[in-house]
Amino acid sequence: MRQDKRALFQRMQQIQSWNGKLDEDEKRDLSLFAWLSLDWAKREPNRQAVLNIVSVCNLALVLANKEYPKGYMGEAKTAFAVVLANLKLLISRGKEKGTWSLNGDLIRNLPVVLSLHDRQLTEVSRKVMEACVNYVRENV
Repeated sequence: MRQDKRALFQRMQQIQSWNGKLDEDEKRDLSLFAWLSLDWAKREPNRQAVLNIVSVCNLALVLANKEYPKGYMGEAKTAFAVVLANLKLLISRGKEKGTWSLNGDLIRNLPVVLSLHDRQLTEVSRKVMEACVNYVRENV
């Protein structure tokens, strides 16, 4: 009986953790992934760095549409439009010519989107984050 209580308690902790917010290490790691991918794409233009950025931007857009961060009123709407349009062009150019360099519009607007994403990471629960990641993976 004691083992069953312990197992139940551990399971409940996992469930609460899943419904809770990301911990500091997770937020830091996800933020670093985004910012380092941008730095990598600027220093050494390549397909993988661009695809990392595309994933982060799509995730940030989905979270923004779910109103993360709280009170988000579309401040990054223009930056999203510029970034997503230019990433689409970059991917086409990359597939066609093998050139993966970021243009000036991307370099200027990506920090706006990544900063918004950092704010999103402070509020989003694991449950919502997992659902959004799955949605992006399946639909984008």
